Amino acid sequence: MPDLKFAVVGAGFWGQFQIAAWKEITGSRIVALCDQDRARAEQVAQSFGIPAFYTDADKMLRSERLDFLDVAVGPKAHSELVLLAARYRTPVICQKPMAMDYPTCESMVRACRESAGTFPGAAGF
Repeated sequence: MPDLKFAVVGAGFWGQFQIAAWKEITGSRIVALCDQDRARAEQVAQSFGIPAFYTDADKMLRSERLDFLDVAVGPKAHSELVLLAARYRTPVICQKPMAMDYPTCESMVRACRESAGTFPGAAGF
């Protein structure tokens, strides 16, 4: 079975812990990293051997063929990124806390469920 290809959004403190943990898991491969801070995105991508980096998540999702996206930024940005991933029909892992309030969590889950039937392996999404 080929490796699952994915990207991480967030090259800050927690994002780097996520990346390091993913590097220890067989069967997955980080193909891209996104962070608004270009210098940080480039430096972290280089230090972890990630082949592509972006400063715009929308551009990254348009450009890369991903099996999933890991959102590892502050919780205020989670909703926007999860909804973006849903628009691209990309399964998403969202770090905690999921959102700042319950209605936002519900809208994120609803968007993912609505897009779930459009890609394989989404039964538990």
